[in-house]
Amino acid sequence: MIHIVCGIDDKFVMPCGVLMSSVFENNKNEQIEFHVITAGLKNESTNSLQKIADNYNQRLSFVVVDEVVFKDCPTNTYISAAAYNRILAANILPPDMKRCLYLDADMIVTRNVRDLYNVNMDNAAVGVVIDQSGDDIRHFNRLGYSREKGYFNSGLLLMDLEVWREKELPNKVLEYIDSHKGNLQFHDQDALNAVLYDDTYYLPMKYNSQFSFLYKNPYIDKSRWQDMYEAAEHPVIIHYTNKIKPWHRECIHPYKDIWFEYYKKTEWGKNKLRVYSKKGYMKILIKEFLNKCGIRKLNPPTMLREEFYKFYHTSLIVKWLRLPMALLVIFIHMTPHLNPHFTPVYSIDWQSLSPDNIYSIIGIFFNNLCTVAVPFFFFTAGYYFFFNTEKIDKDTYKSKMIVIIIHNAISSLCVMDYYNNHSAHLVRSVQNVRT
Repeated sequence: MIHIVCGIDDKFVMPCGVLMSSVFENNKNEQIEFHVITAGLKNESTNSLQKIADNYNQRLSFVVVDEVVFKDCPTNTYISAAAYNRILAANILPPDMKRCLYLDADMIVTRNVRDLYNVNMDNAAVGVVIDQSGDDIRHFNRLGYSREKGYFNSGLLLMDLEVWREKELPNKVLEYIDSHKGNLQFHDQDALNAVLYDDTYYLPMKYNSQFSFLYKNPYIDKSRWQDMYEAAEHPVIIHYTNKIKPWHRECIHPYKDIWFEYYKKTEWGKNKLRVYSKKGYMKILIKEFLNKCGIRKLNPPTMLREEFYKFYHTSLIVKWLRLPMALLVIFIHMTPHLNPHFTPVYSIDWQSLSPDNIYSIIGIFFNNLCTVAVPFFFFTAGYYFFFNTEKIDKDTYKSKMIVIIIHNAISSLCVMDYYNNHSAHLVRSVQNVRT
C-alpha cells in the first residue's frame, strides 16, 4: 500500500482533486490510500474528492486536526494554516503506518511513484528535494547551520513516520516555530529545515520539479545542473511553485497544459476556469492589450533547456564585461576634459618628441582600446532585444521598432530637458575641471 498525504482547506479542494487524479491515473496497478489532513471541509468538498477516489477504486480518508494548534503560526496571503498540517502527520495518522509521501496540492504526478516510495533513506527522517533557491547563502545565515547540509523544499516529504515518532519531531518543529516566529521567512519550510537539516535524505530533483528549474537557476550550484536538467525535461512530480498557479488565467507555466490534462478528468473539468490571482486581473488586461498591439506575446514560448544553459553562460559573460566596458565608454568621453593635451593625432614627428607628442601617443592607444566598448553594447543590445524571438518577419520587426521609437522619443525628451536646464552648469563644470 502506498500512502499519500495532502494538507488542505476548502480553497485548495479543486487542486487537491487534480493531484489525486494524476496520482491515480499514473498508478493504476498500485494500491493507494490518499489521506487528506484538514481542519474541516464542506460536505460538498469531501464528496467531490471521494468521487475521484471511487472512480479509480482507490481509498480516501480524511484526518481532521484542531486548527487551534496552528493559531500562532505565521501565515500570509499565499500560505494558510493548512500548510502546517504536514508537521502533525506522524502524530495523527494511524500508528501502524510506517511511511507516507506528503505532496502539496499544487503538484501533479506524471509517472508511477513506487520507486520513489521504496527509496532506502538510510534511517533518515525524511526524503527531500533541494529547494529552487537551495544554494542561497541567506537561508543558512538566517537559520544558523552549515550550507553543506542543504535547504530543501517542503512541498514533497517522503516521511519515515517511525523515526518522526521516535524523535518526537512534530513537537520539535512546532516548538521551533513558536520560538522563531520573527525569523521564519518561508514559514513551515524554514522550521522544517532548521529542525531536520541533519536528518534528511536528498532525492533526485525530478521528484519535485520546481518552476525555477525550468527558466532560471539563480541559486542552484552548477554541480547540480545536470540533475536540474533531468528534472526539467523528465519530471516525475511537477510542483507549480510560483504564486501564479495553473488554475489562474494569467499563468504562463510551460507545463500548465499537463495540469489541465488531469483537471479535465475531474468533475471540475467541465467548467472553464476564469480565476485570477490577486492583482491578476489588471495584469492580464495589460498583457492582452500589449498582445493586441503586437508588442508582447501573451504566452511566451517555452525555452528549451539547451537554449537556457547557452543563454545563461552568455549572460554571465555579458554580466562580467558590462562594468569594464561601461568604464571604457566613460573614459572615451571624459579624457579630453580631464587634460587638454589628451588629444590624439595620427601623425607624429618621432624625431622631435615633446610632451604633447607623448600625450598624443597615449591618446591613440587608449582611444583604440576604448572603441571596443561601443560595438560591444551595440551587439549585446541587439542580441537581447531579439532573444527568444521565434522568427523575424514583418510583424515582429514592426512590433520591435514600435518599442524602440517609443523608448527613443522618451529618452530624447529627457535629454533635451536636461541640457536645456543644465548646459550652463556643465560648461562651468568642465572649465573647473580643466583649471
